[in-house]
Amino acid sequence: MPNARALIVDDDQNVRRMLKVILRLRDIDVVEAVDGLAAFDTLQKEHFDVVFSDVSMPNMNGFELLSRIKRNRKLASIPVVMLTSENRDEDLAKGKKLGCACYLIKPFNTEKLDDALRSAHIEWKGQLAV
Repeated sequence: MPNARALIVDDDQNVRRMLKVILRLRDIDVVEAVDGLAAFDTLQKEHFDVVFSDVSMPNMNGFELLSRIKRNRKLASIPVVMLTSENRDEDLAKGKKLGCACYLIKPFNTEKLDDALRSAHIEWKGQLAV
């Protein structure tokens, strides 16, 4: 079975770095984007099994990116995990309405990340704890 591929979209380099380390420990290939515009461009060129997207970003926020993904026939089946540091009910409802697979509230631990991978139906090797 080939490795799953994840696109991490966040304007915070530290969040991208942390997620990348954890996902790579699970043998998941990772590509990074700094905002929704860059991510959408990358999604049109490469295949991904899951997208981890921050909600608050410049240029194109996570909700706009999620909406574009779900409206695109070629991309609509990709599960999107939303990342947010603000646990607001209206944001959670908006993400669910737009079709996100689940939310990860920052800061999160590896158990929550593994739950998000399961929600996105992503399998990984060697379920390591960090």
